[in-house]
Amino acid sequence: MRIGKDRRWLAEKSGYSYFSVRDCLAPEGKKLSKRMRDRFLEEIRKEELGDASSAATLVPPDRITVEVDPERMGKYLEAANYAHQDFKSWAIHELNRAADEWLAEKNRAKINIVADDVKSPENKTTDNQP
Repeated sequence: MRIGKDRRWLAEKSGYSYFSVRDCLAPEGKKLSKRMRDRFLEEIRKEELGDASSAATLVPPDRITVEVDPERMGKYLEAANYAHQDFKSWAIHELNRAADEWLAEKNRAKINIVADDVKSPENKTTDNQP
């Protein structure tokens, strides 16, 4: 999620110290409490909604924007924290993994279809057999 703000802005808006925000958002930082996470999400959402009209024109074509509810976002942040990754790195890794799994499954399906179309010699029948 990129809204063009930094940790100092988040600290100022959320009422937490800069050092607390920095420590909680660091790749191997402290565990983010539910209260702090909710406060961060609230301020980020306010900022996004306040600038929603211009957001669509500012997103380059090679970027994505995803809207999720606060509960789901909290789960994403917890997963990234558990993996000892910053959110951006974690999200990119998970998207790549999901795309690779989908592509592998798609290729497996193509192989199975081709294999079903090819009859083995013992399954072939001749016109002379009853």
